[in-house]
Amino acid sequence: MSLVKTEELSASESDRDITASRIQEIKSELSKIYIQTDVSGVKIYLNGVYQGVSNLTVSDLKEGYYSLKLVKDGYRTERLRIRVKGGRTQNFYVEMHKWTGWVDIKTEPAGALVSVDGSTMQKNYFELAEGEHRISVSMFGYETLAEEIYIHRNTVQYLDVQLESAAFRISSLEAGKKAMNPYLSSSAGRVDFSFYVSNHGTGQLDITDPEGNVVRTFIFNDFSTWNQKVTWDGCDMNGYVLPDGEYTAVLSCENQILNAPVIIDSSITYAAAFPDFKGLSIGSVGTAMIHPEDTFALFFRSGCDITNKTDSFYGVPLSFGFDYAVSSFADFCLWGDFLIKEGDQPFTYGAALKFAGKKRLEKCNFDYAFVIRGGGNECDFYEPCGSDNGRGFGGGFNLGLENSLIYAGISSEFIYNVCFDDDVYDTDYIWKNGAALALKGSAGSAGIYFSMTSAFGDSSYWTRCFEGGLDLNVQLGRSPLFCNLSSGILYYTETDGKFYLKNRLGFVWLF
Repeated sequence: MSLVKTEELSASESDRDITASRIQEIKSELSKIYIQTDVSGVKIYLNGVYQGVSNLTVSDLKEGYYSLKLVKDGYRTERLRIRVKGGRTQNFYVEMHKWTGWVDIKTEPAGALVSVDGSTMQKNYFELAEGEHRISVSMFGYETLAEEIYIHRNTVQYLDVQLESAAFRISSLEAGKKAMNPYLSSSAGRVDFSFYVSNHGTGQLDITDPEGNVVRTFIFNDFSTWNQKVTWDGCDMNGYVLPDGEYTAVLSCENQILNAPVIIDSSITYAAAFPDFKGLSIGSVGTAMIHPEDTFALFFRSGCDITNKTDSFYGVPLSFGFDYAVSSFADFCLWGDFLIKEGDQPFTYGAALKFAGKKRLEKCNFDYAFVIRGGGNECDFYEPCGSDNGRGFGGGFNLGLENSLIYAGISSEFIYNVCFDDDVYDTDYIWKNGAALALKGSAGSAGIYFSMTSAFGDSSYWTRCFEGGLDLNVQLGRSPLFCNLSSGILYYTETDGKFYLKNRLGFVWLF
């Protein structure tokens, strides 16, 4: 009796094993396809059955041929016959094609500029997608004609456009900046006046001084395009720089007159600072200064770092980037920094945005600025970390007093995530406070700086490190090229007096 039961149980278990094996065999023969299209939202049908919208995956398909249909409004329906191979995953990429029509435009006069939806067309016969479009036809000396048209699929629309002559008019006279200093060799020493004209004609732009006397004249013999521009360098007819004051550009064309003011201000100077990851700075201390409006600066700096621990030579830094005075109150800096040394060679990168202003006092200006900055890298340097090396995100404020001879300022910044490997270094964020003093002259500046950094994390170091040194900026002749020389020391208080001596030579070209 027990033997019979044992035999029956074995047969039942064998059947289950065969069934499971067959299921696995069937599953291994099923396929999967991934359907991708160049535009999103395409409806996909497989053998007439809706599967979803692209991009999508269809699973558990048997080997064989399938009909694939792709549908999207405004596009041609695509029908394909695909072969699905057994036990595989296959990818199918389908390009959708818009329904289109054509436009043939004839303009009078010939040669007019044709644009569609804001894009200029190179020919007067062109293809457009089905739907509404805005077509504009323009030519200097004529009124611009614009209208909406609807493009039907597989059709050609013929348009005859007759432009009407435009009455002569001038408009939109503007000075590119509010103030300039003609003694500066970059864009800060000149101003562009721009205006618009509608037709051919002649004109004259006079620069008048505060008393209304004409000191410079620009003649326009014949206007040949809409947008006009003239650059004034702040000099009179004989090439002499004019004194400070408010001047007026007076545009006279065909009995029409427009005015635009501009100020000559010889107190406008380049900032006595070099750009880095804090924006314009004196050594390790950020300043409240920015360059004159619309000044673009390219900079490069290198040098040699020495340490008192292990080998005396530590590395060679290579810094580069640009700084742009977006306006009279905003400055943007983008930078990168390589440190060539033994072992890991970090590349640090980042950007700083500074908002600045000034209040005129009796004998000087009170400068103030707020800075937002961020930077990153993939390894730590200037060990044991906790100093300000460009990595991290944060911001702070800068305050200063400035006149033609001196700048004295303080800075306070809070930076988070300053260390790459926070499992080794227990300083997650820092608070840096510093002060700087610079003597200014017509050919550059000489400065001194000092800062103290507090570091916090698993442990707190109120005096994590000190940094101080000298900073010198020299203008090379009357060119817009400046040379920067700096030498400073980074001193850690918690590591038996470990320090780094940083020596730098840099150049900045102002546009």
